[in-house]
Order: sequence, then structure tokens, then C-alpha cells
Amino acid sequence: MLSTNPSMRRSTPRMIYTGIKKGIRGSIPFESSPVTQHVPQFFFLAEKGDDVPRLTQSQYFTALYGDETLNPNSDFFHHPSLGLRVALNRGQTILAERIIPPNAKKPMIRCSIELIPAEMPDYERNADGSFDYDVDGNPISNGTVIKHNVIVHFDRDMYAGNELQFGRAGGSKTYRSGSLVSSLDTNVSLGEVNGLPQQSMIYPLFDVEHAEFGKGGDSTAMFIQALTSTTSPQIDLTTMRATGVFPFLVTLKQLPKNSAIPDIIQTVTGEDSMQMYLKDNISDPITGNQIGFADTFIRKYGDPSGVRRSKGPFGRVHVYSQNLTEILDKLVNGATYGSVVVEGEASYSAEYLAVGGDVDYSNPTNLHRLNFLTGLDENDIPMYSFTTQYSAHFGGMNVEDGALVYATGGNDGLIYDATGKADRWANLKLLDDLTRNRLNAFGVQSQPNMLNIVRYPVTALYDTGYSKLTKEAMMAVTSRRKDVYVMTSLSRVAEYITVTNSGTGNSTEEWTPMPRQTTAQLQSFAAYLYSRAQMIPESTVDGTDASRIMIVKGEGESFDPSYPLRTSFIFDVIDKSSAYFGSTSGNWDPASNYAERDNKNLLLIGSIDEENDISEPVADNLWENGCIYPLFRTPDTLYWPFLRGVHRDPTSPLIALEFIVACCTAVKEANSVFADLVSLDLPPNVFVERSNEALSQRLDPKTRFAGSFEIRVTTEITSADAQRTYSWTTTIEIIAQGYRTVNRLQIVGSSADFQNAA
Repeated sequence: MLSTNPSMRRSTPRMIYTGIKKGIRGSIPFESSPVTQHVPQFFFLAEKGDDVPRLTQSQYFTALYGDETLNPNSDFFHHPSLGLRVALNRGQTILAERIIPPNAKKPMIRCSIELIPAEMPDYERNADGSFDYDVDGNPISNGTVIKHNVIVHFDRDMYAGNELQFGRAGGSKTYRSGSLVSSLDTNVSLGEVNGLPQQSMIYPLFDVEHAEFGKGGDSTAMFIQALTSTTSPQIDLTTMRATGVFPFLVTLKQLPKNSAIPDIIQTVTGEDSMQMYLKDNISDPITGNQIGFADTFIRKYGDPSGVRRSKGPFGRVHVYSQNLTEILDKLVNGATYGSVVVEGEASYSAEYLAVGGDVDYSNPTNLHRLNFLTGLDENDIPMYSFTTQYSAHFGGMNVEDGALVYATGGNDGLIYDATGKADRWANLKLLDDLTRNRLNAFGVQSQPNMLNIVRYPVTALYDTGYSKLTKEAMMAVTSRRKDVYVMTSLSRVAEYITVTNSGTGNSTEEWTPMPRQTTAQLQSFAAYLYSRAQMIPESTVDGTDASRIMIVKGEGESFDPSYPLRTSFIFDVIDKSSAYFGSTSGNWDPASNYAERDNKNLLLIGSIDEENDISEPVADNLWENGCIYPLFRTPDTLYWPFLRGVHRDPTSPLIALEFIVACCTAVKEANSVFADLVSLDLPPNVFVERSNEALSQRLDPKTRFAGSFEIRVTTEITSADAQRTYSWTTTIEIIAQGYRTVNRLQIVGSSADFQNAA
């Protein structure tokens, strides 16, 4: 006898077996990859995408932000776009943040139902409830009857002001006169009874808002069908009967550029479509899961935040449930409009059931079983009290064969001139101002929390030609994120310039394309930026001067023929930094070391202008103001003698860009090791050994930094740590061999005869 009772109190002969006991098991190791050491953040205008900072690479960028975003001929392309493209072309992981103008709008689909009493033909029916047709294929009329004329709308022309906004359409309202004549048949009017025009009512039914701002979303569509037992696919009778709700089928589609045929957008589970149940709080009879449209639609196609998985095309849905109930009540139970009485389906229940109808509409619980979009039941029996056949006659859409409805109202928020062409300078001002706002909020606002160095592992911000105010805002970021460096430049594509009215004497700040600067003007601006940088010390605790800011001098004609404006030489630094520091393996590439002779030359420049031919006094001035500047290597070639920062002490390795990058990496790796060690209950010596071992491995100079440094890691439990019991101290010392920038040359002249005599 086999027993599952573990009690040993009885001696009844039996074998006791209570199931398998879990024995020794393995564990799934957590794999922590080395951090990528060059993750630049770019702010840019885009065709699509949200404004959440997102890590991405070139192979994913277009899907996130659209084909036009990096097209130099598009309205979105400005100097940051060029820097972004340089980094992506180098295979960089970047932190992308779309700038969305305040006037941008999300496209939307709104479905509305228009009801109006109308005197309409009453057709003869066959034994199965279908209409009887004559030899010419026309339904045989049996006189007229007052019905509801139902017009299904998918536009917002009947709304104004706040009603146009998502979820703000409100309740029903009077719409238009029934005297309106059909655009397809002049013998048909919208709604007349005994020759008198009636007044229609419009009911907003549901809003579906696109997930992203911009007119690019206008190419996203919903294909809506009312399923029956004869359609393909067929209606799900089991779920319909269990829930008491007539289902519609929704298929999302996307119209590719230069195509007339939209592609299907699949659900996250790979399905081509989903069922639409327009009722709240209903469950699948088998799984018990919620299946109401408002509850399931958005997540059926993706994660609305885009954090856990890709976002779907739509971000919000709103069903006007009270309006839906009112529509169904009028169509099922009838309505009175003044002296005009319209019977509902409940009045025809006996007749409908006699021809094989499946539901008794006189039962109030069957209200949502009505197919109000096409007026057919699940067996294709036409409804008795209303018709939708004239929708297309009066500006609506017939849904019987499916309705393909595109989102409308998307707006990029850009500024256009009187000719309808994008205003380059006005839009650049918009970008500059909004980028400055984002930089001022960096690490100040909680959403997004840019102080989260794991979620937003940015390492560098590049000023590709911003205004003075935006340069200052960018430099200030280094005071809030100690693992980020900022590379600014003397170049400004446009600037706020003081203009004085000769007549009134009043001065105004006007956004103006930046005129070419003289060497003296550039020196003055370099001194200004340097002084601003010095106001942001590296450490007030340790008394360390500013370090993680660089200033780049130099610009010329665009290195990219498709970009019409002059470009800063900073793009070459972005390219070189990406190649040297930016491998996704997390390790520097020794072959791309920009200090090596074959890598020093500037490549991403379009011209070498006179201001690049600097004298020694100018060079001294630029150096004293912390500038990176190029020198001539050949008559037509420039090179970078040293990529430096604004640190004042030339004997300190903190002056070098590569040293700063290593320090920023050390912060991120130390944070990774902290996550591994925090709260571990270990003997102090074991804890120290584990910390030293982990950090030494993650900061191995030969692997991570191309052998450029010596790195010493010291973890200790100080006496104060021991007294507190909850802390420990880690010191990471990065040792450079020194950056030699001055060569003392001595040439000796000697006589051969004198040497022989000696």
C-alpha cells in the first residue's frame, strides 16, 4: 500500500511517500558586463519617438525616431543631429533624448455615432430574416417606417476647442439638420419624418491617441470589422455569449513611406488583430483575464512606457461609456424626439427571434449584444429599428466590409514661414531654448531622474554649436553628475545678439545666425567660458579645481556636404573619442588612440581657415584658458597636439581628456561593485578582499584602458567604519605617467676637424 500520509502513529503495513525532495541545486549567476566608457547624450528634434532618454544604437535608432530624423534634408536636422550621426556611425551606444516642441500634437482616432430619426424603407424578409431581393438585386420595399439613421464617424470635424482633445469630447450634443442631402444620392436626406427635417445628435464613442507626438503618426491606422458567422475570421460566439458583448475586430496598420499598402502591426504575442469589447470590467470566460477594450488595448501592443518592452503605436484609449450606454439604449429600447417616436430592437424581439435571432433584446441584460456599427447580428440578420447603410452618404464610413481609419491631427510643433517651408533659424532657436531647459532640469527634476547613473549611464555631453546660455547650462551638469564630462566649443551656429534701434535707442536680444568671429573675439569667448568652468569645482570636499569640462576651438566649412552650415571641429573629437573609448566591449581600443601619430590628424573638417593659423601668443592665451586647439602638421593638414580639459594644474593628470574618461568609468564601476557588496555579512578581511578583487578586475588597466595607467584599489574598514558597523571605505588611485606637451629642442653645431683634434 502506498500512502501519502506522513504520520507514523499507526503500524498499518504501508509505504509512505510524500513526493520528491529537492536536493542540491545550482544557481543562475548574475552576469554584470563592463560599463561602456563613451555614452554621449544628444538632444535633437525628431520625426517620432517620446521624450524619455533612451539608450540606443544605430540599428535601432530609426525604429525609435523615424527615417527623417537623421536625413539632412529634413526639417528636424540641425547641428546636434550631425553629432548624433557621427557617434552612431562609429557604432556608439548613445543616450538619445528627443526634444518635443510645445506646439507638437499627438495624432488621434475618434469614433463618434450620429443618431437621427428618419423615415426609411421597410424591406421584406426571407424566412431566415435576411432581406428579400427582386430580379434586379434591389431589396423589396414593404412601405416605410421611422428608424434611427446611424452615421459612423471617424473624424473630429464636428468638435471644437477643448472637445478636440483626447478624452474631452464630453457627452452627446445636437449636430445638424436632417435636411442635409446625401452626397451620393440626391433622393436621400439625412433625417426627415413626414417631410419635416429632424435634428441629429452626435455621441463621441472612443478616442485612441497615438503614443508619440508628430505628424508621422498620421500614417498609423485601425482597421475595424464587425465579425459574424460568415466573416473570416468568424465571430467568437462563446465569449460573446458569456460576456453579453458584441465584439469588433481591430487590426492596427502602418503605412510605409512611398507605399499605398499599409503593413499589419502585430500584437506583442504575434497576433495580427485583437477583439474589441466596448464594455468595462468584463472577463474572458476561460482565463478570467480582463478583455474590455479600455483595459487591454494599449498593453496588447506594447509597454506604454517602453521600459520593459517596446512601445505600441498607441499610448492612451478612452471609451465614453456613458455615451455608449445612451446609444445602445436608444437603439434597443427606442426614443422619442418631440412628437416623433422611434421603436427600438426590443419592440421587434418576437419577430427577430422567430427568424432565428439569438438574443432577446427586450431583456435589459442584452443591451451590449447589439452590433451598432453595421446593424447585422452574428448570423447576418439585419436589425429592424435602425440602419447604418447611409454612413458614407453623410460624411461617415461604412463598416460592413471593414473601415480603415488613419489617425489624424499629428503636429511636429515646428515653425514654418509664409511659404510653408520650415524656418531653419526659428526652429534652431526652439531647439536651443528647449535643450537649455532640459539641461537646467538635469539632475534637478525627479522625472527623468538623470542622477540615476545605472539607468542613464551617460558619460559625455557635446556642445556642437549651441548658444552661450546653453553652453553654460551644459557645463553646469558636471556639478550634478560626477561621472560625466562636458565638451563645449567656441562655435555658435546662432546666438542672441544685442541689437540697438537707431531711432529709439532701445536694445533687444535677437536670435541671429552667428557671424564669423575674429581671433580676438574667439580668445575673449574662450576666457569667458573658462571663467565659467572654474566656477564649477571638481570637489569642494577635497579642494580640487574644475576638471571635467573641455573647450574646443576651431571651425570651418561643413565636413558633410549635405549639411549647409559651418561646423565646429568638435565633431572630429566626437569621432576620435567614439573610436578610442566607445567600444561596446567596455574596453579602449589601442589602435584608435588619438595621441598616436597616425590618429592625430583632424579628419571631420571641411576647410582650414585663417583663424586656425595661430601665433605663439594666441596659443599661449588659448592654453591658459583651457582650450583644445589644432596646429598645422602639413600645409593642408591639422592635428590635435593634446586633448585637454580646463584643470589649472598642468602637472596633474586631471588635465587630460583620457584621464577624465578613466575617472568617470571608475565611478560607474565602483557603483557596480557596491551593488554586489552592499549588505553582505562577511568578516572584514573577506569583505575587503572581495571588494579589492572585484574592482581590480573591473578596472584592469591593460584591458580596460589600453595599458595607459597603473591602478591601485584599496578597500578598508577604518576605525570609524568599524565603530559605525555599516560603512566601508574604498580608494581607487589612477596613476598616469605624465603628459608631455613641451619639447626643449637643442641643436648642436660642431666641427669635424675640431672633434678629431680633441
